Amino acid sequence: KYPSQRVISAFTKVQILKKGGETVYFGSVGKDGEDIRAYFEAIPGTPLCPPNKGIAKFAVDVIGNGVTSSKTIKDYAFEYRVSEIALQNHIHLQHIRRSKGQIGPQLHWKGFGATYESMAFEVILRLQRQYWRNVNYSWGRMIFFTILSLLLGSVYFKINYHTTAGMNGRASSIFISCVLVGITNAQNVIPQIMRIRDVYIRERAVNQYSVPLYNIAW
Repeated sequence: KYPSQRVISAFTKVQILKKGGETVYFGSVGKDGEDIRAYFEAIPGTPLCPPNKGIAKFAVDVIGNGVTSSKTIKDYAFEYRVSEIALQNHIHLQHIRRSKGQIGPQLHWKGFGATYESMAFEVILRLQRQYWRNVNYSWGRMIFFTILSLLLGSVYFKINYHTTAGMNGRASSIFISCVLVGITNAQNVIPQIMRIRDVYIRERAVNQYSVPLYNIAW
């Protein structure tokens, strides 16, 4: 199974290995994997990446590691060793080795790797996609709230708001609506949360997202 285009784009650099552990690419990803695609297509004899093919599947098939790909006729490990990007990586690694820790201020990992705006966008977008794909859950809530609104609307229809009894009735309808909607949402959302509990534990362990963002997204 290949990582999706969205997952690949979340990385700044990737290292691609062929069978045997030899490096065939180590560099930046680019937008939608553009740097990876451009690198392999620049090698003579490499087929172009089809528009509807993921960059991960394209790269793996090209180097001969794919499920359906045939044996490649080119040695992409050799092509990488003699490439400009390999020379740049070698120079950078040698600079780090010989610097003896004096290449800059000591880095301290603190907080999250992304801004709160980026984390909020990713978490909320993922939950909205989950709602969209969970048809039974979404339609069930819509049908229930429609029935509830019609029921309460018919009970408190044409209430006279100019009297004390009328205002009490209006306040009661608002209170009952909030209570029923809150209880129903709480009961229905628990099974949905348990479905992605393992994902949350994994992301929380690596400090990937802020905890309040999960609450806001739900």
